[in-house]
Amino acid sequence: MRRLAYRIAVDRQLLPPAELARTAATASGDTSVQTLCADAALAGAGEDDYDAVVAPLPASRSPQVRSAGVTGLRRTGRHREAIAFLADRSALVRACARYVVRQGGTDPLPLYRSMCADPTRHPAAAGSRADVDTLWHLTGHQLPVVRAHAVSALCSLDAVRPDRLRPLLDDLSAVVVRAAARALQPHAATLDTDLLRAGLAPDRARPTRIAARRLLEAQERALARGARPGP
Repeated sequence: MRRLAYRIAVDRQLLPPAELARTAATASGDTSVQTLCADAALAGAGEDDYDAVVAPLPASRSPQVRSAGVTGLRRTGRHREAIAFLADRSALVRACARYVVRQGGTDPLPLYRSMCADPTRHPAAAGSRADVDTLWHLTGHQLPVVRAHAVSALCSLDAVRPDRLRPLLDDLSAVVVRAAARALQPHAATLDTDLLRAGLAPDRARPTRIAARRLLEAQERALARGARPGP
């Protein structure tokens, strides 16, 4: 009922853009309403009230709303404000921030490299497309969230080296194990079957056992399609 009411209000333009923006930024638990209000607020904002509409959105807890707000910074010429979102916890928001920063004439890569020099302050910066050597170094960082982001970034860069990544299936953090398993899925056929089966042992951590089982299943499917087996 609430969603229907907001759809009608948006269709009939019953709410001003500023109010829609506040709703998008503060409403919780209903992504549909938040996204609807954010999109409608940005679409209906005029030149005079655009700043008031954009300002609340990047502070939202919703990644969809934050991404809309960050993208909206471009229309107000506030490209540099998007730099603060390059290390956002959401990959969607980070992508929007990179777009806005580039549109403002700044290359985000040096900024990411600077953040990766101290990933404890900016853990999600490890999920950026920084240079591959830096990302491999961060797979051994003390913070699990940094290790997981680095693995995901290597995967997005198609820079996964299965032999080097496989030890992370025994990482103490379940988040890192899951990230490593996802990255290794396309390379399952090349993995050592005996090592994967060893990961099923009862004395191994539950995330490791789950990852090993899923990779063995992926390996069986790949070999059935005629893929070349690993060692």
